[in-house]
Amino acid sequence: MIWNAEKIKKEIEENDLITGFLDLETQLQPNGFDLTVEEIHEFHPNPENFISFENKFIDERESIRFGKIFLYTKLEKGVYKFKVNETIKIPSNACAISTQRSSVMRMGNLCNVGFWDAGYHGSGYSIIMVNNPVQVHKNARLIQIYFMDLSDSTKLVYDGNYQGENIV
Repeated sequence: MIWNAEKIKKEIEENDLITGFLDLETQLQPNGFDLTVEEIHEFHPNPENFISFENKFIDERESIRFGKIFLYTKLEKGVYKFKVNETIKIPSNACAISTQRSSVMRMGNLCNVGFWDAGYHGSGYSIIMVNNPVQVHKNARLIQIYFMDLSDSTKLVYDGNYQGENIV
């Protein structure tokens, strides 16, 4: 079952489900929570990237287009990676999914986010696929995260390469 605003707020207050948010009342939605942009990266093409069953190599060299000194940046057609301000801490009895907010889609653009596994703790990234050039302001609310209960708490929680990412 997808969590409502009351459950999300309770988990934030009691268990640090989400930290680093800018404004709880603005970002808390009826069935989710809006995540905001901290920085935006451009990708550099690399034919050496690969993903296999045993291993992966992803050259994550990229340039930061949107740093702390910028108020906004204009994104032309292309694919960009952005880091969110918020840190997410998924309990072992839940998981989450994210998607773009409808305002992003209504402008002709899409966001993709990986699945948020039980036990994940970090400040993750998303992708924005710009089909229609858009001006993105720092702290813009681009994606919304939705939390849901698992049928039972799991002992097998996320312990992958990105566990603890961007936690200071």
